[in-house]
Amino acid sequence: MDARLEKTLRAAILALAVIAALPSAAPPGPAQAAGANAVVTKYSLNVAGVPIAYFTFNGAITNGSYTLAGRGDTAPLVKLIAKFKGFTQSSGAVSGNRVAPASYSLTYKEGGSVESVALKFEAGNVGQISLAPDVPAPANAVPLEPGHTEGVIDPMSAAMFPIPESPLTGETVCNRRLPIFDGRQRFDLELTFKRRQTIATEVGPTRRTDMFVCKIKYIPIAGHKPNAQATRYLKATDGIEFWLAPVQAIGMLVPYRAVLPTPVGTAMLTLDTLKIAPTD
Repeated sequence: MDARLEKTLRAAILALAVIAALPSAAPPGPAQAAGANAVVTKYSLNVAGVPIAYFTFNGAITNGSYTLAGRGDTAPLVKLIAKFKGFTQSSGAVSGNRVAPASYSLTYKEGGSVESVALKFEAGNVGQISLAPDVPAPANAVPLEPGHTEGVIDPMSAAMFPIPESPLTGETVCNRRLPIFDGRQRFDLELTFKRRQTIATEVGPTRRTDMFVCKIKYIPIAGHKPNAQATRYLKATDGIEFWLAPVQAIGMLVPYRAVLPTPVGTAMLTLDTLKIAPTD
């Protein structure tokens, strides 16, 4: 595979994997008074219409504690020229709209190489970071300072998107800024309302669902290489969209679609399966 294409696809996969992970758990909301739910979501990633990867996310909340887990794998056709697998999980506590992560891990296997990250949180801050391989940051990367690991959430804990108790509008659903630390980089995802979209789908109780389309802005803060092609492209683009579908049965907003333009075609992550079951 061409090196430029491979780097672009990897950036798209990782960016959309983070987006897909956002609301994969069932946060407590007004419609969830009956008890906790387990949620399983399955997504497919296509670039320029070509299947690239598949993701499965599992989430559950029990007695104010949450667990999230995800897995990504290469599509069969892509395995002929490139191969990756990813495993991630997160846990913590949730109270109302507030999330307090306790742990996060990610293992990413590509070809013969393996990278892993593990984080432990204490009182809202990152208390322990384990990286493998634990190599020094590149000399041209923006240095990480102690303050960059304070008041942050991990990529999976960014999943807590309860349906707001205030009126359900584009602004109350979309407008927010997520401070994320993934073990190597500190960045924000800034969401703003873009439009409403009604499409035919079986995500909700009917075959037509009113979606909230949010625009996502990637804001790198530290740990990144400012002149890297993927960083410059993601920072500059205004074309990232995130479609959220309210599912009242679990009191949450489920991501239905994520769109990311790339130099080799549009990357699109689409929800294929949503399963909800009460936890034991």
